[in-house]
Amino acid sequence: MIPIYAPKARAREYGDLAINIYTGCNHGCTYCFAPRVKHQSLEDFQQVQPRAGIVEAVKDQLYRQKITGKLIHLCFTCDPYPADIDTTPTREIIEAIKTSGNHVQILTKGGYRAIRDFDLLDNNDYFGVTITGFGKWSEENEPKAAPGTARLSTLAVAQANI
Repeated sequence: MIPIYAPKARAREYGDLAINIYTGCNHGCTYCFAPRVKHQSLEDFQQVQPRAGIVEAVKDQLYRQKITGKLIHLCFTCDPYPADIDTTPTREIIEAIKTSGNHVQILTKGGYRAIRDFDLLDNNDYFGVTITGFGKWSEENEPKAAPGTARLSTLAVAQANI
């Protein structure tokens, strides 16, 4: 497995490289593009687990290819902080990225789940949340994503701590 890849076309604006840590996303967003890209039903896409051997494969690729000084985006076809599962692989991958001399860019709808990893980030890293709506719309169209208010609050915590 070669988990670290160079995004193509407009996705390049998010980082030099990218990693998709999980097999899908269980936030249940009705508008999600990723199941179609991965040729999966929404139901199958929401059966989330870390990709088999992902942490070891990332570490191996970082060191074998001597990847350094790059901005690595987490994630395009999944969320680095899915609901209701252990996200330790996310933390371990961030640690490997940072230890190898790289920087991380995180984009999530996971809300407060991300805060525990802020101690790994510095001023060369980026943290962002996706805001699409609030209240009833969000509850109906992003049923397992963190509420919009929690996402905004997480940004405030990031600003104060990173």
